[in-house]
Formats: sequence, C-alpha cells, structure tokens
Amino acid sequence: MTIKEAIRIWEQKENKRPDEADIVKLNGMHPPIDRLDESLNVFENCTQLSLSSNAIDRFVALPKLKNL
Repeated sequence: MTIKEAIRIWEQKENKRPDEADIVKLNGMHPPIDRLDESLNVFENCTQLSLSSNAIDRFVALPKLKNL
C-alpha cells in the first residue's frame, strides 16, 4: 500500500482532515505500507506518528512535521 492510500483510509476512518490531526496512527495497515513519500507532510500539526507493523524500508525527510 502506498502512503497516499493509507492517508485516504485514515481520513475516512477518522473523519478528519490531515492538517487537523495531532495524533496519527497508520500502524498495522493491510496490506502494509511499503514506501514513504512526501505525502506524509500533509500532517503538519501532528505530534505523534505511528507507523509500526508496516514494511517500510526507507524513511524520507518530513520538513513540514515540525511538531513531531
């Protein structure tokens, strides 16, 4: 699963906009997230980000997540 797909699923489940979220749990996605990209920067106000139990092999720079 891509991070864009995971964000879309998160939005539907949480019924929030990404820029409003302070705690984001994307752990244990099925199928697992396999790659991160710049899309994760939509969570600008995020203070906690959970990505465990996925298949991420590389992390990207997240310059907009200043509160993380």
